[in-house]
Amino acid sequence: MEKTSASEVTHICDQTCSDCMASHPCDYSTFRISSTECNRHFRSSKCFDNHSRTRAKRKSVCERKRCCATCGVLKAGDKHECNKQFCEIYKQKREVGHLCYTRPLKDVLPANADKVLYVITISSLLGQGENTYLTSSVCN
Repeated sequence: MEKTSASEVTHICDQTCSDCMASHPCDYSTFRISSTECNRHFRSSKCFDNHSRTRAKRKSVCERKRCCATCGVLKAGDKHECNKQFCEIYKQKREVGHLCYTRPLKDVLPANADKVLYVITISSLLGQGENTYLTSSVCN
């Protein structure tokens, strides 16, 4: 069964080399070779050569799969913003590590917006030692 991926940049398959995307995984040498063009490291000189090769009317792996020189994130295209990632709650890119425990407020009032509950603390006005609460509710 053939597997597919939505993103060729982040695709992981046990039948291809994750570094140069060759159809069979490259063997590891004793040291990795760096590319100054894409800021990535390769398993061997053959792997390094494979990543630079243009394939059938497509850009080379070096042109398509790059690491950001500033933050080190694997990026595709020119839409990268350092230290930002897509947040599923906010549905937009947010700072890495931001704290989002609840969904953001919407500008639309709920259907029952005409019902209001007021809670007022008036202990100082009444001169009593403990807090006294006056509750008033308006329901239409």
